[in-house]
Amino acid sequence: MTGLAAALRNALAGRWAHVREDARTAMSTADLVHTAGLSSAEHRARVSAQLQALADAGQSRSGFAVAHGGGGDLGASVTGFELLAHADLSLLVKAGVQWGLFGGAVENLGTERHHELIPRIIDLRLPGCFAMTETGHGSDVQSLGTTATYDAVTEEFVVHTPDVMARKDYIGGAAQERWWRWCSPSWSRTTRRRACTRCWCRSATSRASRAAA
Repeated sequence: MTGLAAALRNALAGRWAHVREDARTAMSTADLVHTAGLSSAEHRARVSAQLQALADAGQSRSGFAVAHGGGGDLGASVTGFELLAHADLSLLVKAGVQWGLFGGAVENLGTERHHELIPRIIDLRLPGCFAMTETGHGSDVQSLGTTATYDAVTEEFVVHTPDVMARKDYIGGAAQERWWRWCSPSWSRTTRRRACTRCWCRSATSRASRAAA
């Protein structure tokens, strides 16, 4: 690339040009590019290894608060995430769920006792997923059928899935390798504030999973 072409690319890349360049370098040196012809099991294993490589390189830190071990730069996080699409869309989705949906929910809706777990989410010691999509409602959060009601007597949430159309389906990684799930049900107006801080659970043994079975 000529000097003029490089200068133009940097100008067009804007404030996070260095992030884009770092991502391009990582994709050219690391084994991140999609490989065709793999079985489902092989592809899952490959993408999981790719995700760990990103975490080991520190590319998962940017979007989290400095106080929680992150880089405090959401713009850099979004820019780096965008560039993953040039390598492997499966990797982009998996990274978005781990550090955007799951990690973002824990950081922005959690309390101090949850925030202590964020370093483990960043470096992938604590993998998670996001239970939002329902069979009959897709990702339309206004129409979700599963509800979470806070029981003040027991100080716990009762997660209720009324019918098969309200099941939490299509949860990437939940069946095999995600340890924790952030459950996104429909909240009543009176319980939303407290509910959003606490409704996350073990993937394999959650009450939400049993209710949906």
